[in-house]
Amino acid sequence: MQPKTDAISAQSKARIVAGFTLLELLVAMAVFAIVSVSVYAALSQMLLSRSVLQGSYSNLADMQRMLVYLERDIAQAVARPAKGPYGDKVSALHLVKGSDLSLTRTGAVTYQAVASSLLRVRFRIADNIVQRAVSAVLDQAQGSGFDERQGLS
Repeated sequence: MQPKTDAISAQSKARIVAGFTLLELLVAMAVFAIVSVSVYAALSQMLLSRSVLQGSYSNLADMQRMLVYLERDIAQAVARPAKGPYGDKVSALHLVKGSDLSLTRTGAVTYQAVASSLLRVRFRIADNIVQRAVSAVLDQAQGSGFDERQGLS
């Protein structure tokens, strides 16, 4: 019986050295494909979530920046009324229809001894975006207005 066992063990050794069977290769490839698809789906979802969060963070940063501007402008507000473009009196703190707030504030940097250090600041909500505009001229003439380029939306 001893020679038969040696023949079986020699046969199994030859089988191990020969490599994998076709069925083993197919199972390994199927497992690899399933793992690859799941990793791709997870990576795709992670990239989508990242882009959505990045947009939200950008909006949050814009909102925080706007709140800082609003807080500073209100803290530096002064009781100096202004004149509108048609000579009408506009109060120092003026709210129009809940979407347009204008106020007179101090703190402007002046380079001339005659120039005023007061600014007129306007916050406006348009299309769900808060815009900030500044006018260095308190008493406006026709055609003068706020400098929208300094606005922050």
